[in-house]
Amino acid sequence: MIKKALISPSGRYRWSLERIWDESGPIINFVGLNPSTADDKNDDQTIKLCIRFAKGWGYGGLIMTNLFAWRSRNPRAMEQAEYPVGEFNDEHILGAAHRSAGVVACWGARGNFQGRDKKVLALLVKRKNVMCLGLTKYGQPRHLIGLRKDTELCVFEKCRGDV
Repeated sequence: MIKKALISPSGRYRWSLERIWDESGPIINFVGLNPSTADDKNDDQTIKLCIRFAKGWGYGGLIMTNLFAWRSRNPRAMEQAEYPVGEFNDEHILGAAHRSAGVVACWGARGNFQGRDKKVLALLVKRKNVMCLGLTKYGQPRHLIGLRKDTELCVFEKCRGDV
């Protein structure tokens, strides 16, 4: 498996992470809340779940981006950071979406922090149909943790009732 990660020199920000297991297959882009511990060598629980879902859907690899580039295992700690979005994060999100056959929003209930959910969705829907694996009670795209592996993708706007 080819493993790559674009991490700031300080190690505080991760803009993107790639996992490629079949170079001839299409790539899918997952957009989460904020990066945890995964890097160019190690996978965390979320990345392992992304790989499992992507392989099950027939993709050859994935690119993980996040609403916030600040690395933390705890979203509340990320929310305390002075600049949790990170410089050029939107450009990396758009670049990953452009390189991918599909985009899956999976940031969970806290995506509305600083209005990032709306800002990033506005950027993405111009270029791709954004998919999700269901919604939280707050109308945010569900995180992968706790989902059954046969959970089906749906177009985010349709799940939300916008269409």
